[in-house]
Order: sequence, then C-alpha cells, then structure tokens
Amino acid sequence: MRCYMREMTPEREETSGVSRLRLINKIAVLNRIREADCMSRAELSRRCNFSRPTASKIVHELRDEGFLEEIGLDLSARRAGKPPLMLRLNPELGYVLGIEIGISRVRAVVTDICANIVGEAGDVLDGSMSVGDLRQFVWAIVEKALEAARTSSRRIIGIGLGVAAVVEPGSGVLTYSSYHAGWQGLD
Repeated sequence: MRCYMREMTPEREETSGVSRLRLINKIAVLNRIREADCMSRAELSRRCNFSRPTASKIVHELRDEGFLEEIGLDLSARRAGKPPLMLRLNPELGYVLGIEIGISRVRAVVTDICANIVGEAGDVLDGSMSVGDLRQFVWAIVEKALEAARTSSRRIIGIGLGVAAVVEPGSGVLTYSSYHAGWQGLD
C-alpha cells in the first residue's frame, strides 16, 4: 500500500512554543510513515532524529488520536531480540473524494488516505444540461460512489475536482467551456 498525501505542514497561527514543537514533531512522524508505508518506532526514531522515548510518546499520541495503527510484528527483521512492531497511517482515518467532469462523462472516486480506491461511480454526461441539472447529476454520482465505498459525506476529509473547462485560478469560477455551453460562472 502506497500513500500519496501532500506533505503536511503546521499552520503558523495554530500553536506556539512547546505545543508548536510537539505539532511539528507529530507532522514529521506522519510524513516519515507516509513516505515509507510502514515503519517501526526504532526506525522512526532514527529517521526523525528523535530519542526512542520521544518517538514512542509521539507514536502513542498519534495512535490514540486515530492517525496511526499497529499492523503487527516485522518477522523478517534480521536482528537479535524481539521483532519490531510496525506502524502505518490508519487508512480509515477519513476518505478523499475525486470528481471528474469530463467532456462526455462524470466520474467520482472515493479513496482512503493512502490512495486506495474504495468506491467509484460514473455516468454519461449530457453536455446540454443546465448548471442546476449538472449539480444534481454530479451529486447523484457522488452519492453512488460514497455508497460503493460504504461511507458517508461526513467522513470525507478532502475533495479534488477536475473539469474540462477553463477555471479562474483565484476564485475557482468556471469561465469558459467549449464543450458545455451555458456553464460559464459555475463555481
């Protein structure tokens, strides 16, 4: 399983001092595990340059918060002593919804946070639809994809939208579509 999440970074306004350092350390742990798929506490300690107790404390907090899960012992580890317990991002932490409004088709895909597709739906698009009809059409497809994923819109933590049109970068408003007349001004 490979995760393709964007690099996580702390917001400046959120915290300061010790709590900000704790947040930065948690983000470092999440990013290292995301990059490696799974990792032991000892490896995490080395890659983040933390002491083992610091790495264990951060892992414990992230596990309790639902970000990480323990997936078992690494029996392939070739060293003396107890095999390391492996950790990974919790793929059920939340889901990401991708919507593609193409020239002749609408498709919705639901993935876990590690980019594994867990549900999808699509249908042929009538390019002469009004904006109101398009919204209803897209929402119906999204609901089918969520149903296929056996989840609800409350579990969605991110949305990506692709459309066969020119979109104003600052506002996100659709400004021109040669394929779908009447969609100008859609946001």
